[in-house]
Amino acid sequence: MWPFKKKNLLPGVNKRPGGQVTYELSPAEKEYLAKYLGPSLPTEDELEYWHSQPGTAAPEQMRARMADALWHYAGEQALRARSSTSESKKEEYLGKASAALMKAEQVFPLPAFTFMLASFSDMRGRTEVAKKLFAEFLRMQRSFEPSPLARDMAGRILDVTEAVKFAESKLR
Repeated sequence: MWPFKKKNLLPGVNKRPGGQVTYELSPAEKEYLAKYLGPSLPTEDELEYWHSQPGTAAPEQMRARMADALWHYAGEQALRARSSTSESKKEEYLGKASAALMKAEQVFPLPAFTFMLASFSDMRGRTEVAKKLFAEFLRMQRSFEPSPLARDMAGRILDVTEAVKFAESKLR
């Protein structure tokens, strides 16, 4: 789902003329992921390999670890945004956080990432985008049949029951 009007709105997230969305890790994300994943990821080539879509060569556990690292990176950027007094810096940090969440969801699809993306959009004052994303989160969550690993990871990101209530309240 691409709720944004601009084609290149977020760092490393691009929409091609045919509608396909592509994702590239930014240098800052690559650096963060290399530190976060530590010795299990010794080269940049391996980082590109593990940044693959579901159903490809990367096993679920490694994709989950990569998505978890991207989620943590997004959290760091969101904290920077909250502590910044500059509106342009807040926008920059929340843009980076949003891009990282979109990439995390690409690597390891979880409705929780869509909920967080909706929340960041709301923080950025993009109410209509946030509403679309909250609606998408509710749709995804209703049909979500997680593996044990996905269930555990989603539970660490947010309280699903509370997130559903919150998203529903945003759509009223």
